Amino acid sequence: MKKITTRLPLLILAILCLNSFNALAQPGFIINGGDVCENASVEVSVSVEEFTEMISFQYTIGWNPSVIQIDSVSNVNGAISDNILFGSFNSESDVLTLSWFDNALEGITLADDEVLFSIFYTVVGDNSSLSMVTFEDEPTMQEVSSLDDMGEIVMVNAGFSDGMIMVAQPELGSVVVTDDVNMTSVGAIDITISNGTAPYTFVWETGQTTEDLTDVPVGEYLCTVTDAKGCISDIGPFTVGNIVSTNEIETLIDVQAFPNPTAGHFNFKAQLERPEVLEITIYNILGENIYFEQLESANIERELDLSRFANGTYFLQLSVEDGLYVERIQVQH
Repeated sequence: MKKITTRLPLLILAILCLNSFNALAQPGFIINGGDVCENASVEVSVSVEEFTEMISFQYTIGWNPSVIQIDSVSNVNGAISDNILFGSFNSESDVLTLSWFDNALEGITLADDEVLFSIFYTVVGDNSSLSMVTFEDEPTMQEVSSLDDMGEIVMVNAGFSDGMIMVAQPELGSVVVTDDVNMTSVGAIDITISNGTAPYTFVWETGQTTEDLTDVPVGEYLCTVTDAKGCISDIGPFTVGNIVSTNEIETLIDVQAFPNPTAGHFNFKAQLERPEVLEITIYNILGENIYFEQLESANIERELDLSRFANGTYFLQLSVEDGLYVERIQVQH
């Protein structure tokens, strides 16, 4: 493919033209844009309508290089590939100049919606940014010619339809997180996705494929969202906490856990009105059981050790047949 830095002079065409403009069908040039993913490569094609016995065309195409940067021009239609000339460009360019002339002077006809050529860009703009891709008259002016009914070359009016590239990556629109209650797996995450192209598909790290999560335990949850154009975004993570309810065990007189925060070792004391079967359980932030003991007593004293576990929040749970108590323990080595 040949490249030039200035527009193709049409002096020979001007000499051949007997009329300034004719009344033939108006050819059209269309830039085909659309929504694109962040950091993607996008093909912007230029197609035609009423492209009948055409002799020449030239114009400039412009865009916003802060949103899209030109990489290459290819997919040139075979009917015009021998005689089309593109101006030089680089990644910082904001215009592409081009000219084509049918050296055989026979006229070229293409079907409606047939592609003349494609421009390939790299998307560099942020989500929701956009760039118009427009036909312009500078530095290469718009000129189009064709053959009339008498076989003579005439300048014609042409239609030019601009396109637009919109960066439309799926992103979080809103989220409502409902915390778990006393480690009973009643947490929930309700998300709404904006941008991108619906419909969306959802894959949570837990393997669930619904948009929202219900009846989930304490933990962190990350969702991968894919839109209809294949744009992929990781949404989250969202943290489902735990609502700690105190003194739900009616016979519980006193409970202590100290020091809290702890470097790992802490003392636990509990006093009940009477001996009962009591379960002591410690959960990590993911809701995993890391300690369990069952005993029957009215007075409990224990030294518990979390030093082998990572820094973070843990939950000490006491449960009897008809009651529950949860204490938050913070480990800081």
